[in-house]
Amino acid sequence: MRREHLSKISALFIVLIATGAFIIPVAATETTKDLSVPYYNQEQDYYCGPAVAQMWIDFHDDYVSQDTLYSYIESHNLEPYPEWYTDPYGLACSVDHYVDDLVAGDHSWSSFNTANLAMAMDIVDRDIPSAVLTFSGDHWSLVKGVTYDDYYGMVNEVYSFRVHIPQLGSNFQIGMDDWSSLFDQVDHPGSSWDNYWVTVQGYWGSKRVGAPDYEAQARNVTLMSDEEDDALLPEDTDFAEFAPVFARQMMDKFGIFQEELEGAEPGEPIFVHSLDERWHDYYLVPFGRDGYITVITTVFIKGDVADFGISYAPDAKTRSAIRPTLEEARKTLAENGYDGDWSARLIYRHCEQALLPTHPLWEFTTDDRDTVYVGYVPWKDQVEIYEELTQKTISG
Repeated sequence: MRREHLSKISALFIVLIATGAFIIPVAATETTKDLSVPYYNQEQDYYCGPAVAQMWIDFHDDYVSQDTLYSYIESHNLEPYPEWYTDPYGLACSVDHYVDDLVAGDHSWSSFNTANLAMAMDIVDRDIPSAVLTFSGDHWSLVKGVTYDDYYGMVNEVYSFRVHIPQLGSNFQIGMDDWSSLFDQVDHPGSSWDNYWVTVQGYWGSKRVGAPDYEAQARNVTLMSDEEDDALLPEDTDFAEFAPVFARQMMDKFGIFQEELEGAEPGEPIFVHSLDERWHDYYLVPFGRDGYITVITTVFIKGDVADFGISYAPDAKTRSAIRPTLEEARKTLAENGYDGDWSARLIYRHCEQALLPTHPLWEFTTDDRDTVYVGYVPWKDQVEIYEELTQKTISG
């Protein structure tokens, strides 16, 4: 049955290409620069900032505990708790203090494009990652790799970033269109960083030399257009059958996760209902070999357009693209006294309990419209039940 399923997908792909039913842009010459930054889970709910600082510092210099870093950050925050757990200045001070010869500082960008091009050039030209405020300032992530078009040794066009997210895992590959939904302007009225795209970046040398002139360097660099990882489909296309073929072609096109994909076969796509206005409904598409999943990617449904989304290689060995599985989620409910007939579906809405579409939640509903959610927390490595979905109230 599996061979028959894969044959149908391959046949569908060939027919669509031959008839011109969809158009995938021709690839340029892609180059990936991925810094070997170690990954650490955050150790407390509010330790995303210390975890990002820990990864960055360990990459350049030495290991420092998250407790030590949080104490240092907290003592240097310009807008301390309860405004921020880790504000940009506090994070910059910690990296600057613990890494020799690196000058680190926070940047408030008024241009999304310039902020991203600056991070790309830091990785390519200086071997320096960047700390980034994502999700409107709620969470710190670390940008440590970039896929780009190399023009005579210079960054010409930026396609995607490789990102460590301390609450979820390592090495998320995120294209520019999806990245714009994660890396957005800080929404913290009254803060000096409000309404800016905020990063913490560094350069080698001394403050007397001065920071790089990012504006001048980025003048002729562009970001990948939204359409470059899209495919237009005819009305009669079976999206579930098409998604694995499309996802694989996009990963091959941009040269991402090639080692993990070697010898891997696609699994059954998993449909997720999006309850978030920034994201469309989508399929999670797993690829695996030898019984274990090596890559998980997302393909979004935008009407008659397939949009390639976020991809990652699971940190731990797993046989399922969804944690918990439906059976595990039902068992967790039963063990915690949730009796009755619960209908289930996978949903995504950005909240404290579900940061990214790669990690959706099970929504369970009764005939009386009672609702409860079950999800997996990677940094805790445990399954949890939620009566409601909440938004973070303290930045950083």
